[in-house]
Amino acid sequence: MIVNKINFETIYNIWSNYLWNDRVSPIKQISSMLYLGGYDMSIYNNKPTFFAIKNNNKIVAVNSGHMTVNRYYRSRGLWVEDQYRGKGLTYILFKALHEQAKKEDAEYIWSYPKQNSVGVYIKNGFTVKSSISNNELGPHYYVSRPV
Repeated sequence: MIVNKINFETIYNIWSNYLWNDRVSPIKQISSMLYLGGYDMSIYNNKPTFFAIKNNNKIVAVNSGHMTVNRYYRSRGLWVEDQYRGKGLTYILFKALHEQAKKEDAEYIWSYPKQNSVGVYIKNGFTVKSSISNNELGPHYYVSRPV
């Protein structure tokens, strides 16, 4: 399966209906979160990239990425439709994200996955870098890996 770049409106529909349907805060193109905590509004000056994998013209997996600060590139909004899990789509999305992070001269890729998703990040070369923390969507960990 091939990764396609998509626009925010397309990924927003997936995120709001399937990934973050219980979210209260607005879903934005970019998050101002910093790796290991804090916020930096200058991150909004960066351009995000949105990725999708389609099967028969239907989106079955998505992820996005954007530069944060200090050459850290964030992976954000990973979702794979239930029936496509365990088929390597996350690996394909992370490979595309890695290539984009390299193009943008990132040194590390990081993410903030939910506790129940952290295993797929570990399987794809990420290391847990924090204790568990909570936000409006439940328990999360910071994870990262070199580019």
